[in-house]
Amino acid sequence: MHSPTIIEGKAKKPVTVTLLDANHCPGAIMFYFEVNARKILHVGDFRWDASVMCAKLGSPIRSIVSNPSSRIDDLYLDTTYCQEKYVLPTQKEAIEATINIAQKELSLPSSSIVASKTQLQQLGVLLLFGSYSIGKERIYLSVAKHLQSKVYVDSKRYKM
Repeated sequence: MHSPTIIEGKAKKPVTVTLLDANHCPGAIMFYFEVNARKILHVGDFRWDASVMCAKLGSPIRSIVSNPSSRIDDLYLDTTYCQEKYVLPTQKEAIEATINIAQKELSLPSSSIVASKTQLQQLGVLLLFGSYSIGKERIYLSVAKHLQSKVYVDSKRYKM
């Protein structure tokens, strides 16, 4: 990840490919290609957050964002939610809102932290998070960390 790899093609034009963190679900990546002087970025699902995407020293994304003369020649985007009608919160905002809802359900003041699993059990509240096979880990792990609790998943999801 974040390390350029040179691939020799049949036409002997080397292609440099760098896998970049897409800041989406675990394992999600973007492909950054350099072919001669052309720079190509191919993204599937990703979540833009400059503090995450530009954090890695030497990252092509960091170079492009911080250098106005740098540019991408070709950009391939997943545009599922690229319409003005979609106003989505940042991941940080979504996590904070989820933690606030969990605290509300547990009738806790926002500054409070539940100290143990036993206390959660005594409250008689079970927090359930719906998820596909992957994709919501940051939310439920953040809630668990904040509440000092554990996360339980079925064996199939645990093996992922």
